[in-house]
Order: sequence, then C-alpha cells, then structure tokens
Amino acid sequence: MRAILFSIIALFAVFAIGGVNPVQAAAANTVCKGLATDACSSNAGCSWVKPYKTKKGKEISGFCRKKAGAKPKPAKSAS
Repeated sequence: MRAILFSIIALFAVFAIGGVNPVQAAAANTVCKGLATDACSSNAGCSWVKPYKTKKGKEISGFCRKKAGAKPKPAKSAS
C-alpha cells in the first residue's frame, strides 16, 4: 500500500515540476484542437462549441472538440 501511494505522489510530482497536466497532454493530441469554425464543421469527427459565459461570469470563447466515440453495444447471447 505504501509503495502504491509513493508511486502516485512521485507521478504527480513529476507532472508538477515539468508543468505538464496529464489531462491537457491527452487533449493536445486530438485532431480537432485548434481548428477554426469552418474547418471544425467540415470534419465529421469534430463539433464546434459556441462561446458562452460561466456562472461566475468568465467568458469562454468558442472552440472545436472531438465528438465522443460510439459506445460498444452489448453482445447478444445466442440462446
């Protein structure tokens, strides 16, 4: 248990020192990141999110995001 906890702490320390957020690193690899409105709309795997304001009043500009993948359907049993 102690070794697992130490490994987790060490992993977070590496990301903190390196300034890399693992969530942002994964998001940076998407095809849709950084596309303009027209390019995003023409790509079937992407969708455009309109600009909006959060409850706290922060303005979020529009951006392109990758569409969620299709969820696998449960296998039908042959009974």
